[in-house]
Amino acid sequence: MLIAAAGCSASGQSGGAQAGGTSGGKAAAASSAGQALALAASTSTHIDSLSVRLSVTQGVSTFSGTMAMRLKPTTAIVARFSAAGQQIKEILADGKIYLNIPQLAKLTGKPWLESSMGSLAKKAGLNLTAILQNVENSDPLAQARLFAVAKNVRKVGTATINGVATTEYAGTYQPQGILKRLPSSVRSKLGPMLRKLGTHPVSFHVWVDGQHDIRKTTTTEVINGQTVVTSYDIVSINQPVTVSLPPASEVAPLSSLGGLG
Repeated sequence: MLIAAAGCSASGQSGGAQAGGTSGGKAAAASSAGQALALAASTSTHIDSLSVRLSVTQGVSTFSGTMAMRLKPTTAIVARFSAAGQQIKEILADGKIYLNIPQLAKLTGKPWLESSMGSLAKKAGLNLTAILQNVENSDPLAQARLFAVAKNVRKVGTATINGVATTEYAGTYQPQGILKRLPSSVRSKLGPMLRKLGTHPVSFHVWVDGQHDIRKTTTTEVINGQTVVTSYDIVSINQPVTVSLPPASEVAPLSSLGGLG
């Protein structure tokens, strides 16, 4: 979730819009903000790893946690969440997910469950599915593409995030309309999620620092009839992330749980 060349050009254009109060000034400001997000998509390739704090509210349920993500050469994620009174650990690598959930560990005698992402998301309940979707769709390079093709982006103001000065932008996009404007590689990754959102618009806010790195994002969307608000605080960028799979002796297959298998 990286933005390039945002602060200087956007703030200059926005100041002109406020002083002149003309539709031309507003259009120039919107164009500047949109260009900043477009540059984000092209420069986000410099991100190899991220550490983030995550908070998700879905209906009356809320979970929060941390994620350390290695994006290259392949995506791998280590996540720790607090949800429904339980501490959940996840490892996502090589198309598989490993879950450490104390309540389920009692049923298998093993601390870890292993499954493919698709299989578990289909079988799990709503809250767990939300967690899995957020982990699977957290690739910041793909998220930057969504923001880049949004049409009504605007500068909101400035704020200090985790001690870092940032510029805030906001916008919305229509999931179905935006899908066809995405590059094919991103479309294949985010297509299932965007289709599930249907016709409900997605709104977002993005906070960008002076080095053109995103420091925070929030998105509001409707999933399965419920409003989902997701917030990412980016703690570190391009710091080493180690992802180690649990030993085979500590892993049980998802099929061992019967109803979920």
